[in-house]
Amino acid sequence: MSKKIIIAEKDSIGALVEDNKVSEFFVSKGDVLLGDVYLSRVDNILPSIEAAFVDVGMHDRMGFIHTDDIQGKGNLKDKVKPNQKLIVQVVKEPTGHKG
Repeated sequence: MSKKIIIAEKDSIGALVEDNKVSEFFVSKGDVLLGDVYLSRVDNILPSIEAAFVDVGMHDRMGFIHTDDIQGKGNLKDKVKPNQKLIVQVVKEPTGHKG
């Protein structure tokens, strides 16, 4: 079974395609909800805390991702670079002013 995710950044839509058929379709409504998946861009890398901030398209908030949650080998700077695109999933809802 082949699976792939297709994302149209400009229109904030995405689809999960399995065996050349769309099995799920996603439309972003602007809210950040637990379980949502985003095509993000690495904004800032913080080696001192082994984490990075990612822009998920919410103008007032950044997402936070720890190096243990990023696939690959090596340290944080080996795994991601500034402006790199990552597919991320929300596993904790934003609290207060934190994304």
